[in-house]
Amino acid sequence: MGCCGDKRAQLRASRPTPPRLAAAPHTPPPVAAPAPEPERPDVTVEHVGRTSVRVRGPASGRLYTFTPARRVQPVDAADVPILLRSRMFREAR
Repeated sequence: MGCCGDKRAQLRASRPTPPRLAAAPHTPPPVAAPAPEPERPDVTVEHVGRTSVRVRGPASGRLYTFTPARRVQPVDAADVPILLRSRMFREAR
C-alpha cells in the first residue's frame, strides 16, 4: 500500500503542465523627435559703414556679408537687436 505522498506525485504527473509564456523582450518607449524651430521672419538691415564687413549672426549662426555695393540685405529677426546695438547697422526703410 502506498502512502499519500505517492498519490500526490501520481496526481501531479497525470495533470498537464500549462505552457510557459516567453517574456517579451524589453523595448524602450519611442523617443519623440524635437519639434522644429518656428521660422523667424527676416528684417531688412542696412550697413552704415563705408567698408565691407562680414558678420556671423549671434542667434542664428548665419553669415552676412555687407559691401558698399550690397549695403542692404535681409537678416534673421533674432540677430537684428544685437546688430543694431553695434551702431554699424540700422533697420532699412
